[in-house]
Amino acid sequence: MSEKQSFSIEILNEKHVEAASVCLCQCFTKEPMVKALGASFEEVLGSFTNVVKKSAKEGASLVAIEESTGAIAGVCINKDFTFNPVEDDEDFSEAFFPIFALLDELNESASQLEGAQVGEVLHCFMLAVSEIYKSNKLGYRMTQRSCELSAEQGFKQVIMEATGGITQYLAETKFGFYEIGSIDYRSFVYEEEKVFSDIDEVQTCKLLLKDV
Repeated sequence: MSEKQSFSIEILNEKHVEAASVCLCQCFTKEPMVKALGASFEEVLGSFTNVVKKSAKEGASLVAIEESTGAIAGVCINKDFTFNPVEDDEDFSEAFFPIFALLDELNESASQLEGAQVGEVLHCFMLAVSEIYKSNKLGYRMTQRSCELSAEQGFKQVIMEATGGITQYLAETKFGFYEIGSIDYRSFVYEEEKVFSDIDEVQTCKLLLKDV
């Protein structure tokens, strides 16, 4: 990519929903757990478009926009930790149930989250950067802006489930997130089956926390 490209980091709003949903889904078909389950692009898009729509109304999520073209280069879905955007959403494919089960188990294991109230913990729920823009540090910039936004909106902490090695490295070494829980992919059992045993690019899914 050209070094002259410039990007703006903006609050996700309704005009971004369609392009942001496609960007998010293109990236998440490569996410370790989604790959392990063999979910298709259509399943990912159908399941997560409503999450993007809901997030566009909350004012805490971000998009990275390539300024010369207006293309959505990256998406960061942020939400209040006490709000579950996938709960009771009938559009979600059953293919993703093992992922939600793992994330629920991970969050429930962290004593630091017990009693969290509305407005206290910002949840960095999903972070995605299109493959062609990977060299532009957009993941770094969106994470940085998310941390800034959490302070501006009065949150006390920021939390994320880091499912891949790059996200784990970025959060822990660049932003001061610290691990409060983890689950080994290969030993996790869903309905008597080790559904993520084929994941080999990263060992664990980490729950990471940062004080604002």
